[in-house]
Amino acid sequence: MAVIEDEHAVRRILVRILERAGFAPLPFASADEYVSEMASGGTAGVKLVVTDVMMPGTHDGLGLARLIGDSAEAVPVIVMSADPQAVEVAAGIPGVVGILRKPFRMDLLVDLARDVVEP
Repeated sequence: MAVIEDEHAVRRILVRILERAGFAPLPFASADEYVSEMASGGTAGVKLVVTDVMMPGTHDGLGLARLIGDSAEAVPVIVMSADPQAVEVAAGIPGVVGILRKPFRMDLLVDLARDVVEP
């Protein structure tokens, strides 16, 4: 599992909650960082991507979801966003299996992740 969130404190909380639920999430500070790791084969074991939408860099979370869906590594994606428009767009991207509108309860993330992959 990968967690992609540009805000360090939020990323740390997400990773901690998912670790407590039995997952072993890999943290990434941006979609660009994850794309670089994908290109080098470093994400081959990732079974689920949890990504924020709004991030600095070349790719935002929606672009990343599209890229993942089009790749040989097509894995399920959970999108997090406070932007209602982004939530609507995410719903139409193949491979997006869940959308969490910020703020959300952490147990919803854990339940959704468990529905997709077992820890």
